[in-house]
Amino acid sequence: MASLLILYGSQGGGAGEVAERLGRDCERRGYEVRVSAMDDYDVLSLPSEGTMIAVASTTGQGDAPDNMRKFWTFLLKKSLPAHSLASTSFAVFGLGDSSYAKFNAVAKRLDKRLEMLGGKRMLPLGLGDDQDSGGYDQKLDVWAVELWKALAHLHPLPEGSVPDLSDILPPSRFCVSKVGKRSLGAVDGREGQQLLATMKLARGDFHIAPVLTNVSITGEGAVKEVRHLEVDLSLCNQPYKTGDILAVQPTNRLEDVENFSRVMQLDLDEMVKIEPNPQHRSKTALPALLCGFGPVAVRDILLVHLDFMNTPRRHFFELLFHFATDKTQKERIEELSSVSGRDDLYEYCQKQRRTFLEVFRDFPDARPPLSYLFDMIPPLRPRQFSISSSPRVAPHRPSITLAMVDYVSRTKMRRVGVCTSYLKEMRTSPHPDQLLFSIKEGTLKIPGVKRMKEGGTVEDELRMETSQLIAPLIMVATGTGIAPFRSIIQERRSFRESLWRKGFPAPEMNDVLVFGCRTPQEFLYRAELEEYESAGHLKRLIVAYSRMQDKKVYVQDKIREEASLLWHALEEGGVIMVCGSSDKMPRDVRQAFVDVVNSAGQADDAEQYVRTLEATRRYLQETWS
Repeated sequence: MASLLILYGSQGGGAGEVAERLGRDCERRGYEVRVSAMDDYDVLSLPSEGTMIAVASTTGQGDAPDNMRKFWTFLLKKSLPAHSLASTSFAVFGLGDSSYAKFNAVAKRLDKRLEMLGGKRMLPLGLGDDQDSGGYDQKLDVWAVELWKALAHLHPLPEGSVPDLSDILPPSRFCVSKVGKRSLGAVDGREGQQLLATMKLARGDFHIAPVLTNVSITGEGAVKEVRHLEVDLSLCNQPYKTGDILAVQPTNRLEDVENFSRVMQLDLDEMVKIEPNPQHRSKTALPALLCGFGPVAVRDILLVHLDFMNTPRRHFFELLFHFATDKTQKERIEELSSVSGRDDLYEYCQKQRRTFLEVFRDFPDARPPLSYLFDMIPPLRPRQFSISSSPRVAPHRPSITLAMVDYVSRTKMRRVGVCTSYLKEMRTSPHPDQLLFSIKEGTLKIPGVKRMKEGGTVEDELRMETSQLIAPLIMVATGTGIAPFRSIIQERRSFRESLWRKGFPAPEMNDVLVFGCRTPQEFLYRAELEEYESAGHLKRLIVAYSRMQDKKVYVQDKIREEASLLWHALEEGGVIMVCGSSDKMPRDVRQAFVDVVNSAGQADDAEQYVRTLEATRRYLQETWS
């Protein structure tokens, strides 16, 4: 039996899910499979691997995900012989977002480096795109077909040994056994708070801190409510930097937990023991947030582990098919799980944002056991928010800015964001609710600035403070994309005021902020930003209201209107920073800057000029879908 290695580098969990899916499909085809995060694998063993499949996501400005960095750093060693992987056949699939300039940059570099080290490419690099209507599955489905052909050619199985995959239910990763009932008093909406200490034990990089401020900052009549939330870090001694991200671990709403348990006929007070399934090929760790500490209540599993208010992908229906007994429902599930039914799946699931809970309601005959729900539903992962304060202004009190997700879908179903609704209900007094969080390095960093070294002199401090203010910033934000720029502007203001207090002149600020929102009611931090402009901490504050006139005005329209101003900033070494939704905005803004170079600039090739900005990290973006 041929042995295959599948490695993944994943930031948000997508690449890990793809790797597990490929592993299951390989195993069902008769191959022996190992699946591992890249940094959990002993990279020194790679030359002895006959066949390796890599799945890699791209983060930030073309950066490798956290659990791939050690692996990638080793592969880049110049001392590695060019024939290191001469005995290894490989295939690479990437997960990326084409709204970024460095689309799938990590997968492209990995594919090229494996070849440089002598590896033999089994099939062309696959590039999944979050911007496709079917997400990365759209490219993955096509790429996987070619992968199976390549593997069959490289490792032919005995004739007749390849089964009909649709008839095989793979073993679940975990075994779940009932061990009794939990006796509970009245459940009050703070139950998730009681799990924080247990959850933190499983997440060494996470901290617990109280919420001090939680207020709405949008005016009456705003289309979407936006809230400003502040966390007290004084007791956990956790520092943060300008541009960092606060990753919040939410819990599901108790109302949704109860609805899911009714639909799935689960007893919330049932105590269960979760153990790795010895029949499963992978030595999968127990669910990190709550298991490994003995029996756990079904209620707790639904509160903090299963993300059942998310939207299913095709793999979910592949497994659901095995649990349907009604012929009509089984046929419908089979359609949704097929490659040919991709468009149908998009219309049914992705377009409507239909949740796992709603899908189970639609197919009442298909009821998988709890053990398989761990394979079918992804874990409830931390949600990331750009920190909207500067540590020079609020060293122990970072803030985040969040837009509430609460609307009615085309199918007349209410959609509520898991994390935003969780954060909205956080109480600040008299006994503040606690938040489980970690702080991650963000992607919007001003290039070329100097950091103060420990033990530096007064002159070193002055040079450092002045260096922060040299490059003009052209900041473009829509909605809550203002968050990292508020942090940056606060920090640059603090540096200027520090120089003034010491009797030194501060450089004149040439920073420009272009902010887009629907109406004045959604102009976030308006008074603060207008004060920055009047005090000279911002050269220009430009606002685009899209719903205040017959013809909609967007940030890209304002960029073109201010072409001369922005071109001057670019010629002074300016850095473009874009933050907001990853739908059409990033591409439209980029094209607007190409037009700026064409109309006001002197460059012969405007497109190449912008590409150079991107390559030299003078065009940065941080977007989300």
